[in-house]
Amino acid sequence: MPSTTTSLSPSILSQLHADGFTAIGRFRIEDDRVFTIQLDRPDAASWRFAIVAFVGVSAGGTVLRISKAEGRLGTRLRAYCRDIGYRLSGDLAPDQFYKGGTKPWEGSAWLSYTAPSQAGMLFAQQADILEHAERQHRLIRHYNPPLSSQSPAGRALAEAWRARHGYPMPVSRRNDTRKEAVLF
Repeated sequence: MPSTTTSLSPSILSQLHADGFTAIGRFRIEDDRVFTIQLDRPDAASWRFAIVAFVGVSAGGTVLRISKAEGRLGTRLRAYCRDIGYRLSGDLAPDQFYKGGTKPWEGSAWLSYTAPSQAGMLFAQQADILEHAERQHRLIRHYNPPLSSQSPAGRALAEAWRARHGYPMPVSRRNDTRKEAVLF
């Protein structure tokens, strides 16, 4: 994956650094169907109680999602590749989702928010076990990322989709032999 750091505006970079984030890697959507992550800092895969920010490089950088990993960050990133990949690949009907997986409205939003480059940067920080959930909520309130379900923008995206399509149906996960596209 080519470097995308230079595509981010200096203001978003300085804000992320001021909020304690460190660049750890990149993500890319390939052929509108496969979500891949490449870590430039392999040590970050073993971080516990980490907060991760997905930042799209389009228009200088938009914080798309802020999430937390209570276990190892690498395990959480693999789950993102799997879940977002399911949604993008068309493996599920448009009105279905795997419980705990990427919701229908998020799949197309990942594509639209990262267009035209279909790429972005990953930033993360380690947090104290007792404060990492509160810190995540504070950062979500600050950045209002559209793909975080706890943010006003994320709730609005979900409500707009439900108004057009109704509530999606959760389905059971099947056993999957799909390769996870995380490159450490």
